[in-house]
Amino acid sequence: MRHTIACLMLLVLVACSPMPATPPPAPPDPIEILLQAGRSPDPLLRANAIEALAPAPSQQANALKFGLVDVNEGVRFVAAISLGDGKHCDLVDLVRPLQNDSSMSVRAAALYALATCQESVKLQLLAEMMFGDDPTSRSNAAMVLGRLGNESAVGLLTASLGRPIPGLDARRVRLVELATAEALVRLGSMSHLEEIRAAFFGSADDGEIIALAAQLAGQLGDTGLGHALEQIAFNSGPRPCGPELRLIAVEALGRLTPEAAQPRIALEFVTDAEPAIRAQAASALAFGEAAGQNAALLELCADPNPHVRVRAAGSVLHRRKQSGAAPLTKRLWEPTKPL
Repeated sequence: MRHTIACLMLLVLVACSPMPATPPPAPPDPIEILLQAGRSPDPLLRANAIEALAPAPSQQANALKFGLVDVNEGVRFVAAISLGDGKHCDLVDLVRPLQNDSSMSVRAAALYALATCQESVKLQLLAEMMFGDDPTSRSNAAMVLGRLGNESAVGLLTASLGRPIPGLDARRVRLVELATAEALVRLGSMSHLEEIRAAFFGSADDGEIIALAAQLAGQLGDTGLGHALEQIAFNSGPRPCGPELRLIAVEALGRLTPEAAQPRIALEFVTDAEPAIRAQAASALAFGEAAGQNAALLELCADPNPHVRVRAAGSVLHRRKQSGAAPLTKRLWEPTKPL
Protein backbone atom coordinates (compact mmCIF):
# COMPACT_ATOMS: atom_id res chain seq x y z
CA MET A 1 0.00 0.00 0.00
CA ARG A 2 2.77 2.40 0.95
CA HIS A 3 4.50 1.51 -2.33
CA THR A 4 1.33 2.31 -4.25
CA ILE A 5 0.92 5.68 -2.50
CA ALA A 6 4.58 6.53 -3.14
CA CYS A 7 4.16 5.75 -6.82
CA LEU A 8 1.05 7.90 -7.01
CA MET A 9 2.85 10.78 -5.33
CA LEU A 10 5.74 10.41 -7.77
CA LEU A 11 3.35 10.48 -10.73
CA VAL A 12 1.71 13.63 -9.35
CA LEU A 13 5.08 15.31 -8.91
CA VAL A 14 6.14 14.37 -12.44
CA ALA A 15 2.84 15.54 -13.88
CA CYS A 16 3.02 18.84 -12.05
CA SER A 17 6.66 19.55 -12.81
CA PRO A 18 7.21 22.06 -15.62
CA MET A 19 8.24 20.46 -18.90
CA PRO A 20 11.70 21.42 -20.04
CA ALA A 21 11.53 24.23 -22.59
CA THR A 22 12.01 23.13 -26.19
CA PRO A 23 14.85 25.17 -27.68
CA PRO A 24 13.81 27.20 -30.70
CA PRO A 25 14.93 25.77 -34.02
CA ALA A 26 18.24 27.08 -35.28
CA PRO A 27 17.85 29.69 -38.03
CA PRO A 28 18.55 28.39 -41.53
CA ASP A 29 22.23 28.53 -42.47
CA PRO A 30 22.54 30.44 -45.77
CA ILE A 31 25.80 28.73 -46.64
CA GLU A 32 24.24 25.29 -46.24
CA ILE A 33 21.22 26.35 -48.29
CA LEU A 34 23.47 27.38 -51.16
CA LEU A 35 25.70 24.31 -50.93
CA GLN A 36 22.63 22.10 -51.10
CA ALA A 37 21.33 24.08 -54.09
CA GLY A 38 24.70 23.55 -55.76
CA ARG A 39 23.94 19.80 -55.71
CA SER A 40 20.37 20.21 -57.00
CA PRO A 41 19.22 18.41 -60.17
CA ASP A 42 17.94 21.82 -61.32
CA PRO A 43 20.76 23.57 -63.27
CA LEU A 44 19.28 27.02 -62.60
CA LEU A 45 19.57 26.42 -58.87
CA ARG A 46 23.15 25.21 -59.27
CA ALA A 47 24.10 28.32 -61.25
CA ASN A 48 22.34 30.73 -58.90
CA ALA A 49 23.96 29.09 -55.88
CA ILE A 50 27.44 29.62 -57.33
CA GLU A 51 26.73 33.32 -57.91
CA ALA A 52 25.14 33.80 -54.49
CA LEU A 53 28.21 32.36 -52.74
CA ALA A 54 30.39 35.26 -53.92
CA PRO A 55 30.52 36.88 -50.44
CA ALA A 56 31.86 33.56 -49.06
CA PRO A 57 34.99 32.96 -51.20
CA SER A 58 36.11 29.64 -49.72
CA GLN A 59 32.66 28.08 -50.09
CA GLN A 60 32.31 29.51 -53.59
CA ALA A 61 35.66 27.98 -54.53
CA ASN A 62 34.38 24.55 -53.49
CA ALA A 63 31.23 25.05 -55.56
CA LEU A 64 33.31 26.16 -58.56
CA LYS A 65 35.19 22.85 -58.60
CA PHE A 66 31.92 21.16 -59.51
CA GLY A 67 30.42 23.98 -61.55
CA LEU A 68 33.33 24.18 -63.99
CA VAL A 69 32.78 20.55 -65.00
CA ASP A 70 28.97 20.61 -64.81
CA VAL A 71 27.04 18.83 -67.56
CA ASN A 72 24.99 21.98 -68.16
CA GLU A 73 26.63 24.69 -70.26
CA GLY A 74 24.81 27.47 -68.41
CA VAL A 75 26.29 26.31 -65.11
CA ARG A 76 29.77 26.08 -66.65
CA PHE A 77 29.35 29.61 -68.02
CA VAL A 78 28.34 31.05 -64.64
CA ALA A 79 31.13 29.14 -62.90
CA ALA A 80 33.80 30.52 -65.24
CA ILE A 81 32.48 34.08 -64.93
CA SER A 82 32.32 33.72 -61.14
CA LEU A 83 35.89 32.42 -61.07
CA GLY A 84 37.00 35.56 -62.89
CA ASP A 85 34.90 37.90 -60.76
CA GLY A 86 36.19 36.33 -57.54
CA LYS A 87 39.74 35.88 -58.88
CA HIS A 88 39.86 32.25 -57.76
CA CYS A 89 43.07 31.89 -59.74
CA ASP A 90 44.19 28.81 -57.81
CA LEU A 91 41.49 26.97 -59.80
CA VAL A 92 42.69 28.20 -63.17
CA ASP A 93 43.75 24.69 -64.23
CA LEU A 94 40.08 23.73 -64.23
CA VAL A 95 39.28 26.61 -66.61
CA ARG A 96 41.83 25.92 -69.33
CA PRO A 97 39.93 22.93 -70.79
CA LEU A 98 36.87 25.17 -71.23
CA GLN A 99 38.70 27.03 -74.00
CA ASN A 100 37.68 24.07 -76.17
CA ASP A 101 34.13 23.76 -74.79
CA SER A 102 31.34 22.89 -77.21
CA SER A 103 29.57 26.14 -76.19
CA MET A 104 30.95 29.41 -77.53
CA SER A 105 29.55 31.24 -74.49
CA VAL A 106 31.45 28.93 -72.13
CA ARG A 107 34.62 29.46 -74.15
CA ALA A 108 34.12 33.25 -73.86
CA ALA A 109 33.64 32.94 -70.09
CA ALA A 110 36.82 30.88 -69.90
CA LEU A 111 38.73 33.63 -71.73
CA TYR A 112 37.46 36.14 -69.18
CA ALA A 113 38.49 33.94 -66.24
CA LEU A 114 41.96 33.33 -67.68
CA ALA A 115 42.48 37.01 -68.51
CA THR A 116 41.56 38.12 -64.99
CA CYS A 117 44.14 35.62 -63.72
CA GLN A 118 46.81 37.25 -65.91
CA GLU A 119 46.87 34.38 -68.41
CA SER A 120 47.69 35.21 -72.01
CA VAL A 121 44.57 34.75 -74.17
CA LYS A 122 43.47 35.56 -77.71
CA LEU A 123 40.20 37.43 -77.88
CA GLN A 124 39.39 36.76 -81.55
CA LEU A 125 36.57 34.45 -80.45
CA LEU A 126 34.76 37.39 -78.86
CA ALA A 127 34.88 39.36 -82.11
CA GLU A 128 33.44 36.38 -83.98
CA MET A 129 30.63 36.09 -81.46
CA MET A 130 29.81 39.81 -81.63
CA PHE A 131 29.29 39.56 -85.40
CA GLY A 132 27.64 36.15 -85.39
CA ASP A 133 23.94 35.42 -85.72
CA ASP A 134 23.36 33.83 -82.31
CA PRO A 135 21.81 36.41 -79.94
CA THR A 136 22.86 34.62 -76.76
CA SER A 137 26.47 34.39 -77.90
CA ARG A 138 26.48 38.05 -78.90
CA SER A 139 25.06 39.15 -75.53
CA ASN A 140 27.52 37.00 -73.60
CA ALA A 141 30.47 38.20 -75.66
CA ALA A 142 29.44 41.81 -74.97
CA MET A 143 29.24 41.08 -71.27
CA VAL A 144 32.73 39.56 -71.24
CA LEU A 145 34.21 42.47 -73.20
CA GLY A 146 32.66 44.93 -70.77
CA ARG A 147 34.02 43.09 -67.75
CA LEU A 148 37.50 42.79 -69.19
CA GLY A 149 37.81 46.57 -69.09
CA ASN A 150 39.86 46.85 -72.28
CA GLU A 151 38.86 50.15 -73.89
CA SER A 152 40.12 48.94 -77.26
CA ALA A 153 36.90 46.88 -77.47
CA VAL A 154 34.75 50.03 -77.75
CA GLY A 155 35.06 50.12 -81.54
CA LEU A 156 34.10 46.46 -81.87
CA LEU A 157 31.07 46.85 -79.63
CA THR A 158 29.94 50.05 -81.34
CA ALA A 159 30.25 48.46 -84.77
CA SER A 160 27.97 45.61 -83.72
CA LEU A 161 25.14 47.96 -82.71
CA GLY A 162 22.38 48.04 -85.29
CA ARG A 163 23.68 44.96 -87.07
CA PRO A 164 20.66 42.80 -87.95
CA ILE A 165 20.26 39.31 -86.53
CA PRO A 166 18.39 37.14 -89.07
CA GLY A 167 15.12 35.67 -87.86
CA LEU A 168 15.06 37.58 -84.59
CA ASP A 169 12.14 39.78 -83.55
CA ALA A 170 12.70 43.42 -82.69
CA ARG A 171 12.23 42.89 -78.95
CA ARG A 172 15.01 40.28 -78.74
CA VAL A 173 17.30 42.45 -80.86
CA ARG A 174 16.69 45.29 -78.39
CA LEU A 175 17.72 43.06 -75.50
CA VAL A 176 20.98 42.20 -77.27
CA GLU A 177 21.68 45.87 -77.94
CA LEU A 178 21.04 46.74 -74.29
CA ALA A 179 23.66 44.17 -73.29
CA THR A 180 26.06 45.85 -75.74
CA ALA A 181 25.23 49.31 -74.39
CA GLU A 182 25.93 48.09 -70.86
CA ALA A 183 29.37 46.85 -71.93
CA LEU A 184 30.15 50.18 -73.58
CA VAL A 185 29.23 52.08 -70.41
CA ARG A 186 31.48 49.79 -68.38
CA LEU A 187 34.29 50.68 -70.77
CA GLY A 188 33.75 54.38 -70.18
CA SER A 189 31.51 55.26 -73.14
CA MET A 190 28.95 57.02 -70.96
CA SER A 191 26.91 58.35 -73.88
CA HIS A 192 25.41 54.88 -74.22
CA LEU A 193 23.58 55.38 -70.95
CA GLU A 194 21.03 57.22 -73.06
CA GLU A 195 20.16 54.00 -74.90
CA ILE A 196 19.45 52.28 -71.59
CA ARG A 197 17.42 55.26 -70.36
CA ALA A 198 15.40 55.31 -73.59
CA ALA A 199 14.59 51.62 -73.12
CA PHE A 200 13.49 52.34 -69.56
CA PHE A 201 10.87 54.77 -70.85
CA GLY A 202 9.57 52.37 -73.52
CA SER A 203 5.95 51.46 -74.09
CA ALA A 204 3.94 49.48 -71.54
CA ASP A 205 4.11 46.45 -73.86
CA ASP A 206 7.90 46.31 -73.45
CA GLY A 207 7.84 45.06 -69.86
CA GLU A 208 10.84 42.77 -70.25
CA ILE A 209 12.92 45.56 -71.79
CA ILE A 210 11.91 48.05 -69.09
CA ALA A 211 12.80 45.50 -66.39
CA LEU A 212 16.25 44.92 -67.93
CA ALA A 213 16.86 48.66 -68.23
CA ALA A 214 15.94 49.10 -64.56
CA GLN A 215 18.34 46.33 -63.55
CA LEU A 216 21.11 47.88 -65.63
CA ALA A 217 20.51 51.29 -64.07
CA GLY A 218 21.14 49.78 -60.65
CA GLN A 219 24.17 47.77 -61.72
CA LEU A 220 25.77 50.72 -63.52
CA GLY A 221 25.00 53.27 -60.81
CA ASP A 222 22.96 55.48 -63.13
CA THR A 223 21.46 57.91 -60.63
CA GLY A 224 19.98 59.84 -63.53
CA LEU A 225 17.11 57.34 -63.43
CA GLY A 226 16.69 57.72 -59.67
CA HIS A 227 13.37 59.58 -59.74
CA ALA A 228 11.93 57.29 -62.40
CA LEU A 229 12.94 54.20 -60.44
CA GLU A 230 11.27 55.64 -57.35
CA GLN A 231 8.05 56.19 -59.28
CA ILE A 232 7.99 52.53 -60.24
CA ALA A 233 8.97 51.32 -56.77
CA PHE A 234 6.22 53.39 -55.09
CA ASN A 235 3.80 52.76 -57.99
CA SER A 236 3.25 56.50 -58.14
CA GLY A 237 3.92 57.10 -61.84
CA PRO A 238 1.48 57.62 -64.70
CA ARG A 239 1.38 53.87 -65.47
CA PRO A 240 0.44 51.19 -62.93
CA CYS A 241 3.24 48.68 -62.32
CA GLY A 242 3.01 45.05 -61.27
CA PRO A 243 4.83 43.70 -58.21
CA GLU A 244 7.73 42.16 -60.16
CA LEU A 245 8.70 45.42 -61.87
CA ARG A 246 8.25 47.33 -58.61
CA LEU A 247 10.60 44.95 -56.81
CA ILE A 248 13.18 45.17 -59.60
CA ALA A 249 13.07 48.95 -59.16
CA VAL A 250 13.45 48.60 -55.38
CA GLU A 251 16.53 46.41 -55.86
CA ALA A 252 17.96 48.85 -58.40
CA LEU A 253 17.50 51.75 -55.97
CA GLY A 254 19.34 49.81 -53.28
CA ARG A 255 22.23 49.23 -55.65
CA LEU A 256 22.42 52.92 -56.57
CA THR A 257 23.11 54.19 -53.07
CA PRO A 258 22.24 53.08 -49.52
CA GLU A 259 20.17 56.24 -48.97
CA ALA A 260 17.84 55.28 -51.82
CA ALA A 261 17.00 51.76 -50.58
CA GLN A 262 13.32 51.11 -49.87
CA PRO A 263 13.21 47.70 -48.15
CA ARG A 264 9.81 48.43 -46.60
CA ILE A 265 8.28 48.09 -50.06
CA ALA A 266 9.89 44.67 -50.51
CA LEU A 267 8.57 43.58 -47.10
CA GLU A 268 5.03 43.95 -48.47
CA PHE A 269 5.63 41.00 -50.80
CA VAL A 270 7.46 38.43 -48.66
CA THR A 271 4.25 36.40 -48.18
CA ASP A 272 3.02 36.71 -51.77
CA ALA A 273 1.39 33.58 -53.17
CA GLU A 274 3.74 33.57 -56.18
CA PRO A 275 7.23 32.13 -55.55
CA ALA A 276 8.70 34.37 -58.25
CA ILE A 277 7.50 37.46 -56.38
CA ARG A 278 8.82 36.19 -53.04
CA ALA A 279 12.16 35.47 -54.73
CA GLN A 280 12.31 39.00 -56.14
CA ALA A 281 11.45 40.42 -52.72
CA ALA A 282 14.28 38.38 -51.20
CA SER A 283 16.72 39.90 -53.70
CA ALA A 284 15.50 43.43 -52.98
CA LEU A 285 15.91 42.90 -49.23
CA ALA A 286 19.68 42.64 -49.67
CA PHE A 287 19.77 46.45 -49.45
CA GLY A 288 18.81 49.06 -46.89
CA GLU A 289 17.68 48.86 -43.29
CA ALA A 290 14.13 48.40 -42.05
CA ALA A 291 12.50 46.91 -38.97
CA GLY A 292 11.85 43.23 -39.54
CA GLN A 293 14.03 43.03 -42.64
CA ASN A 294 16.56 40.51 -41.33
CA ALA A 295 13.82 38.39 -39.74
CA ALA A 296 11.92 38.33 -43.04
CA LEU A 297 15.02 37.16 -44.89
CA LEU A 298 15.52 34.31 -42.41
CA GLU A 299 11.90 33.27 -42.93
CA LEU A 300 12.44 33.32 -46.68
CA CYS A 301 15.50 31.11 -46.17
CA ALA A 302 13.02 28.48 -44.94
CA ASP A 303 10.56 29.06 -47.81
CA PRO A 304 9.09 25.90 -49.36
CA ASN A 305 10.34 27.00 -52.80
CA PRO A 306 14.09 26.33 -53.37
CA HIS A 307 14.52 29.30 -55.71
CA VAL A 308 13.21 31.63 -53.00
CA ARG A 309 15.56 30.04 -50.46
CA VAL A 310 18.57 30.57 -52.71
CA ARG A 311 17.72 34.24 -53.34
CA ALA A 312 17.19 34.83 -49.62
CA ALA A 313 20.41 33.07 -48.64
CA GLY A 314 22.32 35.16 -51.17
CA SER A 315 20.82 38.35 -49.72
CA VAL A 316 21.78 37.32 -46.18
CA LEU A 317 25.39 36.75 -47.27
CA HIS A 318 25.41 40.03 -49.18
CA ARG A 319 24.20 41.94 -46.12
CA ARG A 320 26.90 40.36 -44.00
CA LYS A 321 29.52 41.71 -46.35
CA GLN A 322 27.75 44.75 -47.73
CA SER A 323 29.72 47.88 -48.46
CA GLY A 324 28.65 51.00 -50.31
CA ALA A 325 29.63 51.25 -53.96
CA ALA A 326 30.33 54.58 -55.63
CA PRO A 327 28.02 55.24 -58.60
CA LEU A 328 29.51 55.72 -62.03
CA THR A 329 27.59 58.92 -62.64
CA LYS A 330 27.10 62.14 -60.73
CA ARG A 331 24.08 62.07 -58.43
CA LEU A 332 21.29 63.86 -60.23
CA TRP A 333 18.55 63.44 -57.63
CA GLU A 334 18.07 63.29 -53.90
CA PRO A 335 16.60 59.93 -52.88
CA THR A 336 13.23 59.92 -51.19
CA LYS A 337 13.49 59.34 -47.45
CA PRO A 338 13.04 55.60 -46.72
CA LEU A 339 9.56 54.60 -45.56
